[in-house]
Amino acid sequence: MNRDTSAKPSLLAYANAARLLDRATFVRWLDFADADNRGLLFDAPDGEFAVLWNRADGYILNAVHDPASSTFPAPELWLDPWPTKTTLAIPAAGASVIQIDCIGQETSLAPGAGTVTLTLDGAPRIYRGLDCSGTQLGA
Repeated sequence: MNRDTSAKPSLLAYANAARLLDRATFVRWLDFADADNRGLLFDAPDGEFAVLWNRADGYILNAVHDPASSTFPAPELWLDPWPTKTTLAIPAAGASVIQIDCIGQETSLAPGAGTVTLTLDGAPRIYRGLDCSGTQLGA
């Protein structure tokens, strides 16, 4: 919370994570043909979901700062600071796939021919409706 009692943007991310992970069980790490792609599979009372992201840009986006400073400025949640975008085709379990970003905004993705094309970057996103039963995704 800010001093004026308004919510910081990160509060939305914490609330979204708490809502999605409540009563969810970790199933396994997901394997990909590209070693920069990462993913976690969870089982929840309302169905499986995967958290997917890509680490081609590393883990630190604010490495260019004054080393003597005690602050590490970060971009606002609604800005897209990730320069590398990686497309990935994943099997879909049904007629639609839902993408949920870090602050809870949902986007419906339409699969074609049983697969859906995702664009991954360093921001983890939640996907419902993927078929993650294969041993290696995006091969």
